[in-house]
Amino acid sequence: MTDPRNELGFDSTRPEQPDKSNSLDLQPQLKTCGQAFLHNIPAELRARPQWVRRDERKRPLNARTGALASVTDPTTWASFEIAAASPFGIGSGFVFTRDDQFFGIDLDVPPDSMPSEAQQKIYSAFKNGSYSEYSPSGRGIHIIGRCDKSKLPTVKGIKRKEASGHAVEVYTQERYFTVTGNAI
Repeated sequence: MTDPRNELGFDSTRPEQPDKSNSLDLQPQLKTCGQAFLHNIPAELRARPQWVRRDERKRPLNARTGALASVTDPTTWASFEIAAASPFGIGSGFVFTRDDQFFGIDLDVPPDSMPSEAQQKIYSAFKNGSYSEYSPSGRGIHIIGRCDKSKLPTVKGIKRKEASGHAVEVYTQERYFTVTGNAI
């Protein structure tokens, strides 16, 4: 059987992840979020010079200077190694651009809730062909995958919020994701 990370170009040499079930359970992860597991991030993402730091308000920071970074200005981004070692901010982030093949899906779950049925379906649809991790708060899921952006409309992203507070965001360019390495 072919490793789906290879089909998507992700590095299959990263540590094996546990078998992903169709049901997401955030509870066991709450106590481990915030710890750095950066070795779990696929090598193909780490190889791209599209990394920033982030502050407490999730604003992107230039890893070299600590000043605000721009998701449209590559001169404010850095290599993974520089961002991971930077003393600025409280975590790292990856910038999505029109020129790469990456997209991000953010599944936000309100406190004291479990993922919604729609979020469960989205996770199930993408879990075997992408990299998934817990968000910094431990209350959400980030999914990073690959696609042919030339076949997509030119939009930065889409956000849908359910009445329950559950949200789904999809980004392809001019946005960034906080990245924890806390892989699912």
